[in-house]
Amino acid sequence: MAKQQNAIVREPVKNTWYPHVKTHLFVLAGLELVRSIKPNPMAHLKKSPLRLTLTLIAILPSCLFAQVGQEYRLTSDIILRECGITGTPIANGEKLAPYGAKFTVVAPVGGDFIILFYDWYSAEQLAAGKLSNGDPLKPTREALANRYNYDMSRAGERDRYFLITAGQLSGQASILTSLLSPTYGALLLPIRYRPQSGLVTKDISLGGIGGVRMNLKEDLSLGLMFGVAITATTVDSASTEGRVVEAQNRASATLPLGVLVQWQRVQFGFFGGLDFLMDGTSDGWIYNAKPWLSLGIGLGLFTEDVNLKPGSKATQQDVGR
Repeated sequence: MAKQQNAIVREPVKNTWYPHVKTHLFVLAGLELVRSIKPNPMAHLKKSPLRLTLTLIAILPSCLFAQVGQEYRLTSDIILRECGITGTPIANGEKLAPYGAKFTVVAPVGGDFIILFYDWYSAEQLAAGKLSNGDPLKPTREALANRYNYDMSRAGERDRYFLITAGQLSGQASILTSLLSPTYGALLLPIRYRPQSGLVTKDISLGGIGGVRMNLKEDLSLGLMFGVAITATTVDSASTEGRVVEAQNRASATLPLGVLVQWQRVQFGFFGGLDFLMDGTSDGWIYNAKPWLSLGIGLGLFTEDVNLKPGSKATQQDVGR
């Protein structure tokens, strides 16, 4: 059954300042790449240790941040505070949530997170007092739905939101995984191997990539990735067989394809692809539209997508039967 939620926005969130900093750093890295297309890219970055540091930080996002939209299961009974949709606690809203209950992280608020529990019963079923086939609701599940999913006395927004602390999330909940899941992220490749000449070139690529991830174990996954990037490409006499005398940096469009292996939060990628000069002329560049190979390593670089849409929530299948 599809896992759905209201008004979900994906972003890393365990420390609320980090997503904005990471975004700014990545933008800075992109600007440095664009600026480096004119002179030698590595020389440009080496002129400023700060520029080089920002570029390196931007390609190694931290792995220690929970994901908005990430789904969890409680590993013990836990006392949570009910809150409003913005995270404002409700008076006398402490409730003991049961072991095994599944929930989705909705948003950060201060040092806590707003969560929504999967449905025990939907609001429509609670309002009707029966299932769509006419069967009566089970009393235990109905009580859980009224306590944790919906406040049926409200005329408008009926969803019940709860606050969970970062400590509770890391110590009393475990991440839910499925066999296959979409994944996406930013890609930066600083070097590549050119089999046409046997050389390793310092052509920097920056772009986006996505694909499908197979979760082999709780801490091991394998992903097939494809994307688009822009590359600061070095064109010189050696790579054009003498047609270009003075070395130049030109922009090229890059189509990367690769395999990403993730163990816990450390990711290893093996990529290949094609580069296409974007100035309308190849000048005999021997690598134009020719395959290359590259390796990559990152920390939490790619995120798992969750198919969340407004309307309803996934159901609790094994809690409160």
